[in-house]
Amino acid sequence: MGYNIYLEEYSLKRRTTVSEEQAVSMCREKLGEDEDRFDIDWSKVSSLLDVYEAIGFDTDEELEAIVGYDGRYNDEMIDLLEAIAPSLEDGSYIQFIGEQSEHFRYYFQNGKVYEQEAIIEWPEIKEE
Repeated sequence: MGYNIYLEEYSLKRRTTVSEEQAVSMCREKLGEDEDRFDIDWSKVSSLLDVYEAIGFDTDEELEAIVGYDGRYNDEMIDLLEAIAPSLEDGSYIQFIGEQSEHFRYYFQNGKVYEQEAIIEWPEIKEE
């Protein structure tokens, strides 16, 4: 079970010091090969785009980009985001809207992922 979330925007950049092959290897090592839990056929995973697909993102191989996510928030998704974190540049993020219209994102820094909730603040109206 989970909570419905929808992709709002993202900027996921691979560290230049980490090759695509190293990034996939780090993910495989972090997650183990627990195929029952993650339903990942590692023999078919050759890029971070493949890992994103395993997380549940819709991707476009021609664009080499994520194009959507209309899925469920769950513990497995967080574990997968933690697995890709060491391969992403600081400042990378992926932002969602929850089913109750809340905004939140996962922010990547120093090889870790942090969940942040948006704070919406309306400016005071000043009459002239």
